[in-house]
This record gives sequence, structure tokens and C-alpha cells, in this order.
Amino acid sequence: MSNSDPIAVTLADIETALAAGSLWVAMNNGRWWNARRNGATKTWKTRPSEFHVPIKFGLRGTARLTETDAMRSFPSLFLISKIDPNNAKRR
Repeated sequence: MSNSDPIAVTLADIETALAAGSLWVAMNNGRWWNARRNGATKTWKTRPSEFHVPIKFGLRGTARLTETDAMRSFPSLFLISKIDPNNAKRR
């Protein structure tokens, strides 16, 4: 698997990353901002594989992370990392 291949991220991974403060969102200018929870996770009894996790980032940015976003956009739009990606050394 190459670095550009999508990574399967589960709801448990996202919940753990939000609780630890290690979920990052890519901005248009190339910077990464730390994402925080902005409400309760929404799940459905009739569709147990679907979820919506509201997040906020920066001063006014908000988004809703869904199961399709988690499958499609990792690692390009969202990143789970314990260190600040803005300060990471580029190779």
C-alpha cells in the first residue's frame, strides 16, 4: 500500500482521535488546524454503519465528518497524528 492509498478509518478511531486532540484538518493554504468536537455523534439504528461527527476548527470553521469522508479523504483532508503536522520535518 502506498502513502496515497486511502486508509480505512472507523468511528472508534475518530472518537479516540477527537478525545486525544489528535485529529487535524487540512486548510486551503497548506496549514493543518486541530479539529475539536462540536456536538454529539449521530448514529442510526436502521443504518448502523453510518455516522455524522460534528467538528470545529480554527475560529469559525465547522464540518461534519461522515463515514464516506472517513473512507475517502484520509489522509488528504483529515489526519490523525499526536504531533502538530505544521511543525513536522518534511522529507
